[in-house]
Amino acid sequence: LGPDWSFGAKATYRNLKSIIDDFCDEAPFAAYAARNNIDAEALGINAALGAQCYLFNPGKANTFAVQYGDGSFHDWTLTKEDFAGNSNGVGFPDLERKYLALNLYLEHQFADDWFGRVEYVWSQNYGDSEGLLKSDLGQQDPSVTQDWDFPELMIGSRGYLPNDRRHQLKAYGFWQMSPEWRLGARATVLSGRPKNCIGNAPEGFDRQGYGASFFYCDFTDNVDPVTGDPISDPVATPRGSQGRLPWTYTMDLSVDYIPAWANNNLTLTAQVFNVFAQQRPLSIVETHDGPDAQNYGRVISYQTPRFLQLTARYDFSL
Repeated sequence: LGPDWSFGAKATYRNLKSIIDDFCDEAPFAAYAARNNIDAEALGINAALGAQCYLFNPGKANTFAVQYGDGSFHDWTLTKEDFAGNSNGVGFPDLERKYLALNLYLEHQFADDWFGRVEYVWSQNYGDSEGLLKSDLGQQDPSVTQDWDFPELMIGSRGYLPNDRRHQLKAYGFWQMSPEWRLGARATVLSGRPKNCIGNAPEGFDRQGYGASFFYCDFTDNVDPVTGDPISDPVATPRGSQGRLPWTYTMDLSVDYIPAWANNNLTLTAQVFNVFAQQRPLSIVETHDGPDAQNYGRVISYQTPRFLQLTARYDFSL
């Protein structure tokens, strides 16, 4: 391509091994007590456990310091089988979050009065835990999201995660028209993120009364022929199984004026963002059942509208 051109590629693989989150289920402790012939009531343990939440490393055995009625602490190691010691026999899945990406780029170094670079990224983000937050519900409580609160919540949780964007294309550069004037442009093309349907669990699976928080949805309008009451018939809707949001396209333009009369220390810039005023959805309501059922699929946020930004910068270091 010539001395002014360069190209390259980079492959990335990340495999999350462990996280900290909380669970809010007393059933594993009851299962441990039964397995070890511990009379929790006699030792005054039940009141100490209760309906509380505990930090742990999901998907594996964990050791907890359990306080007995006399104030002493004893280590209880809850196995994966103990975490499945609930009325439904459902345990936590293994933690999984794997990110795979391939980055390709082509660049023209600044020469002949112009610079340009094109980047393409193919990526895949798959697993059952997004990380510290839970963006599909807008939950912003680091490490205490409702994920992992009890095992039934994690049924169907494995799939393409909310920030999975399979394709990303970016191109940007500038043209030095003269020593005082510079034109710049940036184009960004992104494929849409996965969509979910989060609703009510089958009967008996919502042991903690969380409501519309499961990877199940009721798409029927069945009613009891006698009472007229709705009949719930939820079906499994695994993470990322409801298609994707549309692709987004953004073009930004800029012009810089660097006057010689200011000894090239002053830069006046005008930037127009989202030149073509694209207004495609970035996020939607993904809760299908419950009080907000009528809002399912409603757009929460769109691309930032077109706007103009004027800046002035003076470099005192020269």
